Amino acid sequence: MEVCGILVIGSLVDLSWQRVDRPCMRWNWELIKRKGNGEQFLLRGLVIDEDNNVGIRDQEMASMKQGRVFLSLINDDIPKTVLAMEELLIMLEEEEQSFNQGNFETLLLGIIYSAYQVHDKRQESQQQAWASVLGRLANVTLVQLRRS
Repeated sequence: MEVCGILVIGSLVDLSWQRVDRPCMRWNWELIKRKGNGEQFLLRGLVIDEDNNVGIRDQEMASMKQGRVFLSLINDDIPKTVLAMEELLIMLEEEEQSFNQGNFETLLLGIIYSAYQVHDKRQESQQQAWASVLGRLANVTLVQLRRS
């Protein structure tokens, strides 16, 4: 299934990568830049299968070490249901301190995954549920960027 529809993420990622000094985040942005337009990668470069696993359309990119690490992060560390994502959000929204790098990375990958789900879901109720999660993730991200 082809998924596209994230416009804001390219700018958001560009801003956040300058603040995060975690090797896997740096390589990920480099990977996107090397393939050309980062927004293109995020708009058309990913697919979600029937088991909600994310894949990279470009086989060359998917086979690179950076691509495999990216897929591992998004498939292993990001909740795949609205309920699980809402539980994560409750924990993140209650944080009073600035996030560590791992939490920030989870936010960004969660935004990417949620945006793809909003676009992918056929039922309006599911679209609205994922859109709500996406909005809350974006809000928590902005709050954290202001704190740092």
